[in-house]
Amino acid sequence: MIKKFRIKSDWRLGKVKHIVNEVKKMIHKGKLCGNEQMPSINSFSRQYHVSRDTVEKAYSILKKEGYLASIKGIGYFVEPRLEKDFKVLFILNEFNSDQSKKHENLFFELSGMINIDLCVYHNNLETFDNIIRDNYNSYNYYYLILPRSIPPVKQRKIDDIIDRIPDTKRLVLQERA
Repeated sequence: MIKKFRIKSDWRLGKVKHIVNEVKKMIHKGKLCGNEQMPSINSFSRQYHVSRDTVEKAYSILKKEGYLASIKGIGYFVEPRLEKDFKVLFILNEFNSDQSKKHENLFFELSGMINIDLCVYHNNLETFDNIIRDNYNSYNYYYLILPRSIPPVKQRKIDDIIDRIPDTKRLVLQERA
């Protein structure tokens, strides 16, 4: 059962989305386990001072996304999660607050289904090379995000490093200008 749950008044997100995200986080962190019963819609509504419709919408989204199951007349239950044996390495040039906001949803959505590691190379080719070399064949997939503009000489070096990863195991994106 949910013991601690915080609903923040984050107007940008909305209460439904906030409940959905918090429940997902609790599931991913193991605070809610497979087959565990969720509070009833009425109970959740009373306990956390949100409307019944808000809770119903959140549970409906969680059910649609495969996080919850419902049994008519009994309630909502956490769906058991698959073992995480698929590993992805995200490689970024930088990870500041703007980058964090941009990638937060992607990392969060995938985090329950796969193992995600993040490496940042801070525009240093030697660090970039070491990340690729040290992690070669340790991941199922490599997701690389390169900066907007790279001088041609540096781009060739980056391409040479990236070419060590098989095409079928990598996705390379370059930020737009």
